[in-house]
Amino acid sequence: MKINKLFENIFSLVSLKGAEYILNFILLPYLVRVLGVEKFGAIAFMQGIVQYCIIIVDYGFNMTGPRDIARVIEKKQIADIFINIMTCKALLLLLTALFSFFSILIIDFMAIKFDAYLYWSVFLLALGNYIFPTWFFQGIQQMRYITIVNIIARLATVILVFLFVRNQDDYLLAALFQSSTLILAGILSYIIIVRQYSFVFIKPTFKGVIKTMNDGWHIFLSTIAINIYTTSNIVLLGIFSNDTIVGYFSAANKLIDSIKGVMFTVNQAVYPYASKKIQEGKNNFLNFIKLYGKVYIGGCLIGSISLIFLAPYVVQLLFGEGYQSSVEILQILALLPMIISISNVFGIQVLLNYGYQKIFSNILVLGAILDIILMFCIAPYWLGEGVAIIMVIVEGVITFAILGYVFKNNVLKEI
Repeated sequence: MKINKLFENIFSLVSLKGAEYILNFILLPYLVRVLGVEKFGAIAFMQGIVQYCIIIVDYGFNMTGPRDIARVIEKKQIADIFINIMTCKALLLLLTALFSFFSILIIDFMAIKFDAYLYWSVFLLALGNYIFPTWFFQGIQQMRYITIVNIIARLATVILVFLFVRNQDDYLLAALFQSSTLILAGILSYIIIVRQYSFVFIKPTFKGVIKTMNDGWHIFLSTIAINIYTTSNIVLLGIFSNDTIVGYFSAANKLIDSIKGVMFTVNQAVYPYASKKIQEGKNNFLNFIKLYGKVYIGGCLIGSISLIFLAPYVVQLLFGEGYQSSVEILQILALLPMIISISNVFGIQVLLNYGYQKIFSNILVLGAILDIILMFCIAPYWLGEGVAIIMVIVEGVITFAILGYVFKNNVLKEI
């Protein structure tokens, strides 16, 4: 892949995320004010639960798919990768839907308070994850398609929310519209695939499906671990407290998630390019990583410092007077972009691209274990601020462990 193609892909994905967050910054303050902190927190709590289903359906294919497609040339190889991944994701989606259905029956039988209608409204996120093959367009280096269809879908969501969500009683519609975004984007993307890449629709093989599942296993474990010390913390916070406190935390956390989303987007665009650099030569890869690391980490450092000082003004502007409790949480979480940027460069771009999936996975699993221990020790007492501190500690430990392994084992010199 040529360097100008890399910039085109980064620009496409960053433009996509930029458009997403502009629309989100329009939508988020509106939902916060219209739904109120309790209903807003209830939706965030349910999204945290459904995130487990999304992780299972995705199974790490968002990383293995682009990497594998970027490394092949023939259409038959691309088609094999596409159909095997889509088959695996379909089976996993069916599994999560069945598990959800029977779990809700058990919860209902035990007379436990649970909003099943809200759950299924949010569960559409998992269906959207299956339908929208972002990883495929990343692998073939055609990110502009993702940009176009995603912006159209998100714009439609914003319009629907403003038209039909008018008070707290419309919280189900708010959840439904937000969850349907990826489904609409997926439908639009399949129109493009059918017209321009119809060769990918072949018959899957049992052997190919099993191999695809095996290849994604360590990335899947890594994703589960990441989810434990990110999204799962919201679920545990909801168990330890109530929807109101979850609402204060989620408001601040969603802003950080927006920043992390842009960071991850840049990494997604760079990942296939870095993978090809390894094939071109070890020195080429090392030179590229040095340059990329300086720009990427430096930019995130500036962003973190700026957000710490601007947090009171950001919360006041977006959420209003009722969310002052989110300011301190946001200031703590503002440290995350700086810390995560280091682990992204040395973990994703170096360890994963050079075949250290198992090491990377093990580090994240240890981080998840640490997170669970700290959550039960700290969160019940310090609530939202405590969860924010825990997330910073865990990300710091993970980053330190990744750096320790890379330099102790001379991974960069080996490259």
